[in-house]
Amino acid sequence: MRHTKIIATHDLDMVVDLCERTIVIYNGRVTADGPTLRIFENQAVLAESHLEKPLGMQGCAACGGNRQAASERTRGDQ
Repeated sequence: MRHTKIIATHDLDMVVDLCERTIVIYNGRVTADGPTLRIFENQAVLAESHLEKPLGMQGCAACGGNRQAASERTRGDQ
Protein backbone atom coordinates (compact mmCIF):
# COMPACT_ATOMS: atom_id res chain seq x y z
CA MET A 1 0.00 0.00 0.00
CA ARG A 2 1.34 3.43 -0.94
CA HIS A 3 1.30 6.35 1.44
CA THR A 4 1.54 10.06 0.83
CA LYS A 5 4.11 11.93 2.90
CA ILE A 6 4.22 15.68 3.18
CA ILE A 7 7.68 16.80 4.26
CA ALA A 8 8.91 20.36 4.68
CA THR A 9 12.71 20.29 4.88
CA HIS A 10 15.98 21.75 3.73
CA ASP A 11 17.65 18.31 3.89
CA LEU A 12 17.82 17.63 0.17
CA ASP A 13 19.66 14.32 0.55
CA MET A 14 16.76 13.03 2.66
CA VAL A 15 14.37 14.18 -0.07
CA VAL A 16 16.31 12.20 -2.68
CA ASP A 17 16.26 9.11 -0.44
CA LEU A 18 12.55 9.25 0.52
CA CYS A 19 10.54 11.13 -2.09
CA GLU A 20 9.56 10.15 -5.62
CA ARG A 21 7.90 13.53 -6.20
CA THR A 22 9.10 16.92 -5.02
CA ILE A 23 7.50 20.34 -4.96
CA VAL A 24 9.97 23.21 -4.58
CA ILE A 25 8.68 26.48 -3.12
CA TYR A 26 10.78 29.63 -3.24
CA ASN A 27 9.54 33.02 -1.99
CA GLY A 28 6.02 31.62 -1.61
CA ARG A 29 5.86 30.44 -5.24
CA VAL A 30 6.04 26.91 -6.63
CA THR A 31 9.15 26.81 -8.82
CA ALA A 32 9.15 23.08 -9.55
CA ASP A 33 6.84 20.08 -9.22
CA GLY A 34 7.79 16.66 -10.49
CA PRO A 35 10.06 13.64 -10.12
CA THR A 36 12.69 14.36 -7.48
CA LEU A 37 15.77 13.32 -9.44
CA ARG A 38 14.67 15.25 -12.52
CA ILE A 39 14.22 18.40 -10.44
CA PHE A 40 17.63 18.12 -8.78
CA GLU A 41 19.33 17.48 -12.14
CA ASN A 42 17.79 20.66 -13.64
CA GLN A 43 20.34 23.47 -13.18
CA ALA A 44 17.86 26.18 -14.23
CA VAL A 45 15.35 25.13 -11.56
CA LEU A 46 18.07 24.93 -8.92
CA ALA A 47 19.35 28.41 -9.83
CA GLU A 48 15.85 29.92 -9.87
CA SER A 49 15.10 28.38 -6.46
CA HIS A 50 18.51 29.27 -4.99
CA LEU A 51 19.29 25.60 -4.31
CA GLU A 52 22.38 23.47 -4.71
CA LYS A 53 22.32 19.83 -5.75
CA PRO A 54 21.99 17.47 -2.81
CA LEU A 55 25.44 16.45 -1.57
CA GLY A 56 24.86 12.87 -2.71
CA MET A 57 24.41 14.11 -6.30
CA GLN A 58 27.43 16.39 -6.34
CA GLY A 59 30.59 15.13 -7.93
CA CYS A 60 33.22 13.73 -5.60
CA ALA A 61 36.75 14.98 -6.25
CA ALA A 62 38.25 11.95 -4.48
CA CYS A 63 36.32 9.22 -6.29
CA GLY A 64 35.25 11.02 -9.49
CA GLY A 65 31.64 10.01 -9.04
CA ASN A 66 28.66 10.68 -6.83
CA ARG A 67 26.87 8.85 -4.06
CA GLN A 68 23.58 8.61 -5.96
CA ALA A 69 25.16 6.86 -8.95
CA ALA A 70 27.14 4.55 -6.66
CA SER A 71 23.96 3.69 -4.75
CA GLU A 72 22.07 2.92 -7.98
CA ARG A 73 24.94 0.68 -9.18
CA THR A 74 24.92 -1.18 -5.86
CA ARG A 75 21.16 -1.77 -6.00
CA GLY A 76 21.49 -3.02 -9.58
CA ASP A 77 24.10 -5.58 -8.54
CA GLN A 78 21.79 -7.24 -6.00
